[in-house]
Amino acid sequence: MLIKSIKIIALLGLVFLMTNCNSTPIKTSSLTAKAYGDNRVKLRWQMNTSVTEADDIYIERSVDGNQFDVINAVSCPATYLDDFQLQQKTTYWYRVRLYRLNGGFANYSDVASVKTSSQ
Repeated sequence: MLIKSIKIIALLGLVFLMTNCNSTPIKTSSLTAKAYGDNRVKLRWQMNTSVTEADDIYIERSVDGNQFDVINAVSCPATYLDDFQLQQKTTYWYRVRLYRLNGGFANYSDVASVKTSSQ
């Protein structure tokens, strides 16, 4: 009976940890992407949480709007990033997400898209 009780307590603890990771809905907002030059994009966002609730911000980019890859991580309270060495005449999609050492990843921001120019 003791072993069954320990398993149940461990299982309940795991469920608590899994739900506790995303219990505080911290997120970035107003993500914008603006092309400048031939192959650069400036990303800007606003923080919807206090800096003490987030440790890092992960920036992700996509070339098809579906499959995103992490391109950089910056420390809070950063609110912008310059992405460069991009292809000309190409549309890119971006999203950002906060990370807390004591709480895991927060929800993604809205997606922003931009098309690089050619000069």
